[in-house]
Amino acid sequence: MPLFARADLSVNFKERKVLIEVKERRLAGILCLNENKCYGFDKDGVLFKENLDAEGTLILKINDENERKIILGQSVLADQEFKNLMRAVGILKDKKFPLIEAQIKPNILREWVAIAPSDFKIYFSMDFVPDNFDIVYENMAKRIDFNDITYIDFRIPNRIYYK
Repeated sequence: MPLFARADLSVNFKERKVLIEVKERRLAGILCLNENKCYGFDKDGVLFKENLDAEGTLILKINDENERKIILGQSVLADQEFKNLMRAVGILKDKKFPLIEAQIKPNILREWVAIAPSDFKIYFSMDFVPDNFDIVYENMAKRIDFNDITYIDFRIPNRIYYK
């Protein structure tokens, strides 16, 4: 039952009682496949229900460009990939980056893109979060007006590209 994060069962034979305690999953974001069908996932990346599409910056939306079949209860991504994505998203949100969508590119590319409302993009690798990303992003924000560039690229370790 993917809607439940945990279900505990305790039996008290003397009092003839059965107690079932259920903890429901909480929505952490929405995964959409090719802008078509969407699914809710929790903080651990477990897909647990069909969901409506979302717009704006309140709910994390991940648009996956890969063709795949979704089974409720499975993970959005492989464990480390999901942790990397959520760590970078957390830092971006802490730095007030107006993230409207995280876009997972085809698997062969091993990358994803954070997209702002102005169509400004930040490219990341699925395999790592840049070292000291929070500090690097903060320093770049002080030195560069993001309105004057189209993207920042962090896909190569120890390198930053922007245009």
